[in-house]
Amino acid sequence: MNALRFFYFHIRRLVKEPSSLISMVLLPACIVSLFIFLDANQQASSANQDSPTATVILLAEGNEDLGKLLDEQEFNVKPLTYQAKAIKQVQRGMAGVVYVIPAHYSKILQEGHPSAIQVFRRDKATQSQLFEQLLRDWVAKQSLTGQLKAKKLNPNMIEQPLKTQVKVIEQGKEVGDKQGLSQVVLLLVYILLSGIVVGVDLVTFKKDGSLRRSLVSALPGWQLTLAFLLANASFMLLVNALFLGVLAVYYAFPLAYMGQALTLILLAILFSCSLGLVLFRLFKDPQLCMSLGTLVWLLILGLAFISQKEALGIWHQLGFLSPFAWMVQILDRGQYFPGVLIILLMTGALFTAGSLQLEKYVQE
Repeated sequence: MNALRFFYFHIRRLVKEPSSLISMVLLPACIVSLFIFLDANQQASSANQDSPTATVILLAEGNEDLGKLLDEQEFNVKPLTYQAKAIKQVQRGMAGVVYVIPAHYSKILQEGHPSAIQVFRRDKATQSQLFEQLLRDWVAKQSLTGQLKAKKLNPNMIEQPLKTQVKVIEQGKEVGDKQGLSQVVLLLVYILLSGIVVGVDLVTFKKDGSLRRSLVSALPGWQLTLAFLLANASFMLLVNALFLGVLAVYYAFPLAYMGQALTLILLAILFSCSLGLVLFRLFKDPQLCMSLGTLVWLLILGLAFISQKEALGIWHQLGFLSPFAWMVQILDRGQYFPGVLIILLMTGALFTAGSLQLEKYVQE
Protein backbone atom coordinates (compact mmCIF):
# COMPACT_ATOMS: atom_id res chain seq x y z
CA MET A 1 0.00 0.00 0.00
CA ASN A 2 1.73 3.20 -1.16
CA ALA A 3 1.14 6.65 0.28
CA LEU A 4 -1.46 7.61 -2.33
CA ARG A 5 -3.52 4.47 -1.78
CA PHE A 6 -3.31 5.01 1.97
CA PHE A 7 -4.55 8.59 1.43
CA TYR A 8 -7.53 7.44 -0.64
CA PHE A 9 -8.28 4.73 1.90
CA HIS A 10 -8.72 7.31 4.65
CA ILE A 11 -10.77 9.63 2.43
CA ARG A 12 -13.23 6.78 1.83
CA ARG A 13 -13.19 5.91 5.51
CA LEU A 14 -13.99 9.51 6.52
CA VAL A 15 -16.93 9.59 4.13
CA LYS A 16 -18.32 6.38 5.64
CA GLU A 17 -17.45 7.09 9.29
CA PRO A 18 -20.54 8.42 11.19
CA SER A 19 -18.52 10.30 13.82
CA SER A 20 -16.53 12.18 11.17
CA LEU A 21 -19.63 13.06 9.17
CA ILE A 22 -21.47 14.30 12.27
CA SER A 23 -18.64 16.47 13.65
CA MET A 24 -17.18 17.73 10.36
CA VAL A 25 -20.27 17.97 8.15
CA LEU A 26 -23.65 17.60 9.84
CA LEU A 27 -23.16 19.86 12.89
CA PRO A 28 -21.65 22.84 11.04
CA ALA A 29 -24.20 22.44 8.23
CA CYS A 30 -27.08 22.57 10.72
CA ILE A 31 -25.68 25.57 12.59
CA VAL A 32 -24.85 27.57 9.45
CA SER A 33 -28.29 26.79 8.00
CA LEU A 34 -29.95 27.87 11.24
CA PHE A 35 -28.08 31.18 11.29
CA ILE A 36 -28.97 31.88 7.64
CA PHE A 37 -32.62 31.07 8.37
CA LEU A 38 -32.70 33.36 11.42
CA ASP A 39 -30.93 36.11 9.51
CA ALA A 40 -33.43 35.86 6.64
CA ASN A 41 -36.36 36.04 9.07
CA GLN A 42 -34.86 39.08 10.80
CA GLN A 43 -34.38 40.85 7.49
CA ALA A 44 -37.92 40.05 6.35
CA SER A 45 -39.58 41.14 9.59
CA SER A 46 -37.65 44.39 9.97
CA ALA A 47 -37.36 45.42 6.34
CA ASN A 48 -41.04 45.00 5.53
CA GLN A 49 -42.23 47.21 8.36
CA ASP A 50 -43.64 50.50 7.06
CA SER A 51 -43.06 52.41 10.28
CA PRO A 52 -40.97 55.40 11.36
CA THR A 53 -38.50 53.17 13.19
CA ALA A 54 -37.84 51.12 10.02
CA THR A 55 -36.96 54.30 8.11
CA VAL A 56 -33.74 56.27 8.56
CA ILE A 57 -33.73 59.86 7.33
CA LEU A 58 -30.41 61.64 6.94
CA LEU A 59 -30.59 65.42 7.02
CA ALA A 60 -27.83 67.64 5.73
CA GLU A 61 -27.45 71.15 7.15
CA GLY A 62 -30.11 73.77 6.61
CA ASN A 63 -33.12 71.45 7.10
CA GLU A 64 -34.16 72.43 10.60
CA ASP A 65 -37.82 72.94 9.69
CA LEU A 66 -38.13 69.50 8.08
CA GLY A 67 -36.22 67.95 10.96
CA LYS A 68 -38.69 69.40 13.46
CA LEU A 69 -41.63 67.99 11.48
CA LEU A 70 -40.03 64.54 11.31
CA ASP A 71 -39.27 64.57 15.02
CA GLU A 72 -42.95 65.23 15.70
CA GLN A 73 -43.81 62.13 13.68
CA GLU A 74 -41.15 60.14 15.58
CA PHE A 75 -39.09 59.27 12.50
CA ASN A 76 -35.51 58.09 12.95
CA VAL A 77 -33.65 61.27 11.96
CA LYS A 78 -29.86 61.31 11.83
CA PRO A 79 -27.21 63.75 10.58
CA LEU A 80 -25.61 63.18 7.17
CA THR A 81 -22.42 61.87 8.84
CA TYR A 82 -24.44 58.79 9.89
CA GLN A 83 -24.86 57.67 6.26
CA ALA A 84 -22.34 54.79 6.19
CA LYS A 85 -23.77 53.24 9.35
CA ALA A 86 -27.35 53.72 8.15
CA ILE A 87 -26.68 51.95 4.85
CA LYS A 88 -25.08 49.10 6.77
CA GLN A 89 -28.27 48.78 8.83
CA VAL A 90 -30.28 48.41 5.63
CA GLN A 91 -27.84 45.80 4.36
CA ARG A 92 -28.28 43.79 7.55
CA GLY A 93 -32.04 44.15 7.59
CA MET A 94 -32.04 46.38 10.69
CA ALA A 95 -33.72 49.18 8.72
CA GLY A 96 -35.95 49.16 5.68
CA VAL A 97 -34.82 52.24 3.79
CA VAL A 98 -32.55 55.30 4.06
CA TYR A 99 -33.49 58.70 2.61
CA VAL A 100 -30.82 61.37 2.17
CA ILE A 101 -32.11 64.96 2.17
CA PRO A 102 -29.69 67.44 0.55
CA ALA A 103 -28.51 70.61 2.28
CA HIS A 104 -30.89 73.60 2.41
CA TYR A 105 -33.62 71.59 0.72
CA SER A 106 -36.37 74.00 1.73
CA LYS A 107 -34.53 76.94 0.17
CA ILE A 108 -33.88 74.95 -3.01
CA LEU A 109 -37.57 74.11 -3.37
CA GLN A 110 -38.69 77.67 -2.74
CA GLU A 111 -36.32 78.91 -5.44
CA GLY A 112 -37.91 76.51 -7.91
CA HIS A 113 -34.87 74.28 -8.39
CA PRO A 114 -35.81 70.93 -6.81
CA SER A 115 -33.15 68.21 -6.70
CA ALA A 116 -33.83 64.49 -6.39
CA ILE A 117 -33.09 62.93 -3.03
CA GLN A 118 -31.23 59.65 -2.70
CA VAL A 119 -33.00 56.49 -1.60
CA PHE A 120 -31.05 53.48 -0.34
CA ARG A 121 -33.11 50.31 -0.03
CA ARG A 122 -32.93 46.53 -0.36
CA ASP A 123 -35.91 46.43 -2.72
CA LYS A 124 -38.90 48.54 -3.70
CA ALA A 125 -41.15 46.91 -1.10
CA THR A 126 -39.12 48.38 1.76
CA GLN A 127 -39.74 52.04 0.88
CA SER A 128 -41.73 53.99 3.45
CA GLN A 129 -45.09 55.14 2.19
CA LEU A 130 -45.57 57.11 5.40
CA PHE A 131 -42.46 59.21 4.88
CA GLU A 132 -42.93 59.65 1.14
CA GLN A 133 -46.46 60.97 1.59
CA LEU A 134 -45.27 63.31 4.33
CA LEU A 135 -42.41 64.47 2.09
CA ARG A 136 -44.73 65.13 -0.85
CA ASP A 137 -46.97 67.23 1.34
CA TRP A 138 -43.99 69.14 2.68
CA VAL A 139 -42.55 69.64 -0.81
CA ALA A 140 -45.90 70.98 -2.00
CA LYS A 141 -45.98 73.39 0.91
CA GLN A 142 -42.46 74.64 0.22
CA SER A 143 -43.23 75.01 -3.47
CA LEU A 144 -46.38 76.96 -2.70
CA THR A 145 -44.34 79.22 -0.47
CA GLY A 146 -41.95 79.80 -3.34
CA GLN A 147 -44.83 80.57 -5.69
CA LEU A 148 -46.17 83.11 -3.28
CA LYS A 149 -42.74 84.71 -3.44
CA ALA A 150 -43.22 85.12 -7.19
CA LYS A 151 -41.24 82.00 -8.20
CA LYS A 152 -42.44 79.93 -11.12
CA LEU A 153 -43.97 76.60 -9.99
CA ASN A 154 -42.99 73.41 -11.84
CA PRO A 155 -46.08 71.13 -12.07
CA ASN A 156 -43.91 67.99 -11.79
CA MET A 157 -42.12 69.30 -8.72
CA ILE A 158 -43.95 67.15 -6.19
CA GLU A 159 -43.08 63.85 -7.88
CA GLN A 160 -39.55 64.74 -8.93
CA PRO A 161 -37.77 64.37 -5.57
CA LEU A 162 -38.32 60.60 -5.44
CA LYS A 163 -37.20 59.71 -8.97
CA THR A 164 -33.60 58.78 -8.08
CA GLN A 165 -33.55 55.49 -6.20
CA VAL A 166 -30.35 53.53 -5.50
CA LYS A 167 -30.43 49.98 -4.24
CA VAL A 168 -27.92 49.30 -1.48
CA ILE A 169 -27.18 45.85 -2.88
CA GLU A 170 -26.22 47.28 -6.27
CA GLN A 171 -24.50 50.55 -5.38
CA GLY A 172 -23.19 49.96 -1.88
CA LYS A 173 -21.70 46.50 -1.86
CA GLU A 174 -18.63 47.65 0.05
CA VAL A 175 -20.93 48.40 2.98
CA GLY A 176 -21.79 44.72 3.31
CA ASP A 177 -18.26 43.33 3.11
CA LYS A 178 -18.44 41.91 6.62
CA GLN A 179 -21.95 40.54 6.29
CA GLY A 180 -21.91 36.86 7.23
CA LEU A 181 -18.82 37.23 9.40
CA SER A 182 -20.40 35.30 12.29
CA GLN A 183 -21.06 32.30 10.01
CA VAL A 184 -17.43 32.23 8.83
CA VAL A 185 -16.32 32.39 12.46
CA LEU A 186 -18.55 29.38 13.17
CA LEU A 187 -16.82 27.44 10.40
CA LEU A 188 -13.47 28.19 12.02
CA VAL A 189 -14.80 27.04 15.40
CA TYR A 190 -15.87 23.69 13.96
CA ILE A 191 -12.60 23.27 12.08
CA LEU A 192 -10.73 23.64 15.39
CA LEU A 193 -13.12 21.14 16.94
CA SER A 194 -12.30 18.74 14.12
CA GLY A 195 -8.71 18.71 15.38
CA ILE A 196 -9.92 16.76 18.39
CA VAL A 197 -11.70 14.31 16.10
CA VAL A 198 -8.45 13.84 14.15
CA GLY A 199 -6.54 13.16 17.37
CA VAL A 200 -9.14 10.71 18.67
CA ASP A 201 -9.24 8.99 15.28
CA LEU A 202 -5.46 8.55 15.30
CA VAL A 203 -5.49 7.21 18.86
CA THR A 204 -8.25 4.75 17.97
CA PHE A 205 -6.45 3.75 14.79
CA LYS A 206 -3.32 2.97 16.82
CA LYS A 207 -5.13 1.32 19.72
CA ASP A 208 -7.02 -1.22 17.58
CA GLY A 209 -3.82 -2.16 15.76
CA SER A 210 -4.84 -0.76 12.37
CA LEU A 211 -1.88 1.60 12.29
CA ARG A 212 0.57 -1.14 13.16
CA ARG A 213 -0.91 -3.50 10.56
CA SER A 214 -0.42 -0.76 7.97
CA LEU A 215 3.31 -0.93 8.62
CA VAL A 216 3.52 -4.13 6.58
CA SER A 217 3.68 -1.77 3.59
CA ALA A 218 6.97 -0.35 2.45
CA LEU A 219 6.07 3.05 3.90
CA PRO A 220 7.57 4.19 7.22
CA GLY A 221 5.22 5.02 10.06
CA TRP A 222 5.66 8.76 9.82
CA GLN A 223 4.56 8.74 6.17
CA LEU A 224 1.47 6.73 7.06
CA THR A 225 0.62 9.24 9.77
CA LEU A 226 1.15 12.22 7.49
CA ALA A 227 -1.02 10.58 4.81
CA PHE A 228 -3.69 10.16 7.47
CA LEU A 229 -3.45 13.86 8.39
CA LEU A 230 -3.45 14.92 4.75
CA ALA A 231 -6.62 12.93 4.11
CA ASN A 232 -8.35 14.63 7.05
CA ALA A 233 -7.11 18.05 5.95
CA SER A 234 -8.34 17.50 2.39
CA PHE A 235 -11.73 16.35 3.61
CA MET A 236 -12.09 19.38 5.90
CA LEU A 237 -11.01 21.73 3.12
CA LEU A 238 -13.55 20.32 0.68
CA VAL A 239 -16.44 20.46 3.17
CA ASN A 240 -15.70 23.96 4.44
CA ALA A 241 -15.05 25.30 0.95
CA LEU A 242 -18.57 24.16 0.04
CA PHE A 243 -19.99 25.88 3.14
CA LEU A 244 -18.07 29.04 2.29
CA GLY A 245 -19.45 28.91 -1.26
CA VAL A 246 -23.00 28.79 0.10
CA LEU A 247 -22.31 31.77 2.37
CA ALA A 248 -20.65 33.66 -0.48
CA VAL A 249 -23.72 33.25 -2.68
CA TYR A 250 -26.17 34.18 0.06
CA TYR A 251 -24.26 37.22 1.37
CA ALA A 252 -22.68 38.23 -1.97
CA PHE A 253 -19.13 38.21 -0.59
CA PRO A 254 -16.67 40.34 -2.58
CA LEU A 255 -13.57 38.59 -3.93
CA ALA A 256 -11.24 40.12 -1.31
CA TYR A 257 -13.39 38.87 1.56
CA MET A 258 -13.59 35.41 0.00
CA GLY A 259 -9.79 35.36 -0.10
CA GLN A 260 -9.58 36.26 3.59
CA ALA A 261 -12.10 33.60 4.59
CA LEU A 262 -10.45 30.88 2.50
CA THR A 263 -7.00 31.78 3.87
CA LEU A 264 -8.30 31.49 7.44
CA ILE A 265 -9.96 28.16 6.68
CA LEU A 266 -6.61 26.82 5.42
CA LEU A 267 -4.80 28.15 8.50
CA ALA A 268 -7.43 26.65 10.80
CA ILE A 269 -7.13 23.26 9.09
CA LEU A 270 -3.33 23.26 9.41
CA PHE A 271 -3.54 24.19 13.08
CA SER A 272 -6.31 21.66 13.67
CA CYS A 273 -4.31 18.77 12.16
CA SER A 274 -1.21 19.77 14.15
CA LEU A 275 -3.30 19.86 17.32
CA GLY A 276 -4.67 16.41 16.48
CA LEU A 277 -1.13 15.10 16.05
CA VAL A 278 -0.13 16.41 19.51
CA LEU A 279 -3.22 14.84 21.10
CA PHE A 280 -2.28 11.57 19.40
CA ARG A 281 1.14 11.69 21.03
CA LEU A 282 -0.17 12.63 24.48
CA PHE A 283 -3.00 10.17 24.96
CA LYS A 284 -3.44 6.45 24.40
CA ASP A 285 -7.10 6.26 25.37
CA PRO A 286 -9.68 7.69 22.91
CA GLN A 287 -12.10 8.78 25.62
CA LEU A 288 -9.40 10.61 27.57
CA CYS A 289 -8.19 12.21 24.33
CA MET A 290 -11.73 13.41 23.58
CA SER A 291 -12.32 14.80 27.08
CA LEU A 292 -9.05 16.66 27.51
CA GLY A 293 -9.00 17.68 23.86
CA THR A 294 -12.39 19.33 24.34
CA LEU A 295 -10.97 21.27 27.29
CA VAL A 296 -8.12 22.47 25.07
CA TRP A 297 -10.65 23.53 22.43
CA LEU A 298 -12.68 25.45 25.03
CA LEU A 299 -9.49 27.10 26.28
CA ILE A 300 -8.66 28.26 22.75
CA LEU A 301 -12.13 29.78 22.38
CA GLY A 302 -12.06 31.27 25.87
CA LEU A 303 -8.74 33.00 25.32
CA ALA A 304 -10.07 34.42 22.05
CA PHE A 305 -13.07 35.83 23.93
CA ILE A 306 -10.75 37.43 26.50
CA SER A 307 -8.74 39.05 23.70
CA GLN A 308 -11.83 41.10 22.78
CA LYS A 309 -12.12 42.59 26.28
CA GLU A 310 -9.58 45.41 26.44
CA ALA A 311 -10.83 46.42 29.89
CA LEU A 312 -9.20 43.26 31.33
CA GLY A 313 -5.70 44.73 31.01
CA ILE A 314 -2.95 42.14 30.91
CA TRP A 315 -5.51 39.34 30.67
CA HIS A 316 -6.63 40.89 27.41
CA GLN A 317 -3.09 40.42 26.03
CA LEU A 318 -3.01 36.80 27.19
CA GLY A 319 -6.01 36.16 24.98
CA PHE A 320 -3.78 36.43 21.93
CA LEU A 321 -2.11 33.17 22.91
CA SER A 322 -5.09 31.65 21.12
CA PRO A 323 -4.77 31.24 17.34
CA PHE A 324 -8.53 31.74 17.13
CA ALA A 325 -8.11 35.29 18.46
CA TRP A 326 -5.79 36.10 15.55
CA MET A 327 -8.19 34.48 13.07
CA VAL A 328 -11.06 36.66 14.24
CA GLN A 329 -8.85 39.75 14.13
CA ILE A 330 -7.76 39.01 10.54
CA LEU A 331 -11.36 38.46 9.50
CA ASP A 332 -12.53 41.64 11.21
CA ARG A 333 -9.73 44.01 10.17
CA GLY A 334 -8.61 42.43 6.91
CA GLN A 335 -4.94 42.65 7.95
CA TYR A 336 -2.90 39.48 7.40
CA PHE A 337 0.23 40.60 9.26
CA PRO A 338 1.22 39.64 11.92
CA GLY A 339 -1.73 37.29 12.46
CA VAL A 340 -0.92 34.80 9.70
CA LEU A 341 2.72 34.57 10.77
CA ILE A 342 1.79 33.97 14.42
CA ILE A 343 -0.72 31.26 13.53
CA LEU A 344 1.84 29.54 11.31
CA LEU A 345 4.41 29.67 14.13
CA MET A 346 1.90 28.12 16.55
CA THR A 347 1.06 25.46 13.97
CA GLY A 348 4.74 24.73 13.34
CA ALA A 349 5.43 24.40 17.06
CA LEU A 350 2.60 21.89 17.51
CA PHE A 351 3.56 19.94 14.41
CA THR A 352 7.21 19.75 15.53
CA ALA A 353 6.22 18.59 19.00
CA GLY A 354 3.83 15.98 17.63
CA SER A 355 6.24 14.60 15.02
CA LEU A 356 9.29 14.11 17.27
CA GLN A 357 10.27 10.42 17.18
CA LEU A 358 6.93 9.73 15.46
CA GLU A 359 8.31 6.67 13.68
CA LYS A 360 9.24 5.01 16.99
CA TYR A 361 5.91 5.91 18.60
CA VAL A 362 3.86 4.51 15.72
CA GLN A 363 5.69 1.16 15.90
CA GLU A 364 5.18 0.75 19.64
